[in-house]
Amino acid sequence: MTPPRTNDLPTGTVTFLFTDIEGSTQLIQRHPDAAKSALPRHQALLEDVIDQHNGRVFHVIGDGLFSAFANADDALGAALDAQRALQRQNWGELGAVRVRMGLHTGTAEARDGEYLSSLTLVRAQRVSAAGHGGQTLLSAAAAETVGAHLPEGTTLRDLGAHKLRGLGDAEGIYQLVASDLPSEFPPLRVEDAGASSATPLHQLVRGRLIDRAAESLQLKQHWERAQQARGHLVLLSGEPGVGKTRLAQELIGHAQESGATILRGGCYEYEATTPYLPMVEAFREWAQWRDADQLRVALGATATEIAKLAPEIEAKLGPLAPNSSLSPGEERLRLFDNAARFLRSLAATRGLLLFVDDLHWADQGTLSLLHYILRYLRNDRVLVLGAYRELELDRAHPLAAALVDWNRERLATRVMLGRLSREDSNALIATLFGQDSVSEDFAAALYRETEGNPFFIEEVVKSLIEQGQIYREGERWQRKDVHGGDRPAALAARRQGHRHAAHRGRARQEFRLRRAGDRRRHRRRLASRCTR
Repeated sequence: MTPPRTNDLPTGTVTFLFTDIEGSTQLIQRHPDAAKSALPRHQALLEDVIDQHNGRVFHVIGDGLFSAFANADDALGAALDAQRALQRQNWGELGAVRVRMGLHTGTAEARDGEYLSSLTLVRAQRVSAAGHGGQTLLSAAAAETVGAHLPEGTTLRDLGAHKLRGLGDAEGIYQLVASDLPSEFPPLRVEDAGASSATPLHQLVRGRLIDRAAESLQLKQHWERAQQARGHLVLLSGEPGVGKTRLAQELIGHAQESGATILRGGCYEYEATTPYLPMVEAFREWAQWRDADQLRVALGATATEIAKLAPEIEAKLGPLAPNSSLSPGEERLRLFDNAARFLRSLAATRGLLLFVDDLHWADQGTLSLLHYILRYLRNDRVLVLGAYRELELDRAHPLAAALVDWNRERLATRVMLGRLSREDSNALIATLFGQDSVSEDFAAALYRETEGNPFFIEEVVKSLIEQGQIYREGERWQRKDVHGGDRPAALAARRQGHRHAAHRGRARQEFRLRRAGDRRRHRRRLASRCTR
């Protein structure tokens, strides 16, 4: 392997690309022989792509590569082509080598073949470290530089402003999104989201779990049992906004650290007639990560059936021989059986976590397929994690009947998430503002009107900021002093009928607005009750 070239480093305005393998230590520990050959191959691949895009690798630490580009477009093209090349590679028993990448544009000086220490280099490293394997992140400066000349088929997704370790100001982070690469990842690995930024709204600290330690421990225990070949379904239930998906993300991160395969899919209110939609989403995302050889090994004889749900498989493998014609019922059973056998193969080495969100919108076919999978894989290293809203169920709902069947056969365990207590609501509000505590009267007003629902607490706080009722003054949050006689009546006392039925209607309306992108108007209605 050739040493880094440092005699012609670009200076002035430079775009830096930093990369490293996610979970490389675990890969080496679990597969020392395979990793011994894979890691140098990964480095050679990246060096080749960087060189093709006129970049210079100037430093290598372990599996981390530090490279510099005089042209930001070249740096972005190198990151994109590198992610595609890594995805196409067959990594054998390692399964996949996922590399996180970060780009930042700034001023840099070099002396004696080395870059002088600067915040530009630090910021580039921090941007990279905030991501996950397979994810490419850009600082605001890098995004602004390349925004007008993005490669065809790509976009930049604004992930907001985030506090990066050791840096005083928050950094705007953008994700490179390409149609042929995975685009959904867990929350960024950052200290505090939006600790300091141009707008107060971006300075809220979000994404923290409050008072979910018991439920989190319960999920991890179920995961450990699944690792012992005790397949099971765990259902997170609760009203909208109570934190089901956030808790699920925490378990997903825990399972990823152990090297497990993660599959994710969701159900959608206006697509309830689309059969097997969660599996379609999960299998298609999985297929995007694999090259043709990896697909053949993992799918085996199930390829033809699984390709019905994930067309990418046939696009990569070429035409697949069709299976013989059967009656509709027999064909459905064959699809179910192949799906279960495919999941079993994925779980064989390091376990499998399948997350299905919003099960209350699942079609009957999806529920039947889940039932078959749970029966088939109850002695395999599989944990199925589902989330659903209690408010959406009645006796006629398909999921209600499925829950009865799953419970009768002891295939499922429910973990109920309730609203936050008064004390924990206060803790959440303080966390949002990055403070140890908030005034008792303000916390009490929010609690009365949100009833401890975490999502509503955040929405009301955001609306109060938008209205200027809460604002930043220097490094501290302040709120306007409104005397008791000027308070909205809803703050002094709950309006008649504002109990469970009203909360249900408000919750359903809020989430419909949320899906439609019309959130701000509803936040203001809620906030008008809490202005103080």
